[in-house]
Amino acid sequence: MASLVPEAPIALEVQAMSLSTSELEVIQWLESIGYERYQQNFVAADIFSLDVLRAIESSDDLQELGIPKFPAIALMKHIVELKANGFTIPPERSADEASLVARIKMAKEANDCGGVIDAMSEGASNASVAREGCLALTNVRIFAFARDRCNAMILRMMEVHGASNAGVAVAGCGALENLAANNGYHILELKAGGIAMILRMMEVHGASNAGVAVAGCGALENLAANDGNKRQILAANGVSMVERMKSTWASNGGTITPTRRRGIEGVQKMADGALAKLQAGDSEGETHAGGGAGGGAGGGAGGGAGGLQPMGHIEMDALLAAQMMAQDVGGVAEQVD
Repeated sequence: MASLVPEAPIALEVQAMSLSTSELEVIQWLESIGYERYQQNFVAADIFSLDVLRAIESSDDLQELGIPKFPAIALMKHIVELKANGFTIPPERSADEASLVARIKMAKEANDCGGVIDAMSEGASNASVAREGCLALTNVRIFAFARDRCNAMILRMMEVHGASNAGVAVAGCGALENLAANNGYHILELKAGGIAMILRMMEVHGASNAGVAVAGCGALENLAANDGNKRQILAANGVSMVERMKSTWASNGGTITPTRRRGIEGVQKMADGALAKLQAGDSEGETHAGGGAGGGAGGGAGGGAGGLQPMGHIEMDALLAAQMMAQDVGGVAEQVD
């Protein structure tokens, strides 16, 4: 069957101005799952509402819209989840919020943690700005002169927004973990309050949101490479918290969606790694981040035993999956029935 996509591109921005809220649903849904590059395909086929989208039955239908085979297969999985869980349209960002988020992203690309902090400070009352800022701070090099300022801002954002916003909780855990990375290779001891905040976010969200459980356990695993951090975690009953996350997210039968399965597997891997690190004896001399970025999905329980891995730019699959599962809209992982 010939492709339904016209040769001449359609100006989505112009066409969107004439659409009703319900007709914008598919465009917004594609943006929420990171497939906005295929908006043109759906617009060309007059697929604007989720009711029409739900009529799609297979990846073959998507390929008829001009979407390549493998992206079509992946996108079909999202459609299956949409049919099962629905989708809530996110509120529009204000001009100030959009501007601050753009500044944060630019600062992140420039590896400018100071620029990220400045934007976060201006938008401190906005949860989306807090989340974007903390996400950026999981992936930039935090130099010694900026460490205290970053620590204060991360804790402030988690204090203000973390209990009510799982996305901020996930990103904050990753940012605190990155804060302890010294030159990308050594783990330093976090200042007072950091580890307590990670455990608090796990207490609030961990039983209902796999993303927070994954990020929390992963952060504790890597932070425990430093004996000072390890003592803080043990003194705060961190082992008990990790064990609770592991048991809460153990598969116990029933229908498991792909998102839930990723959550269950991620929590188990992160929890096993954290328990192995916390239950091992203290190291001698300088502590190295043996698991580093590999302490995530790639390292798992073996994160502490691997070779020295850079941690200045944390890119672990489990943390990225956790961020996806804990977005404000869509994809929030549920507790296993």
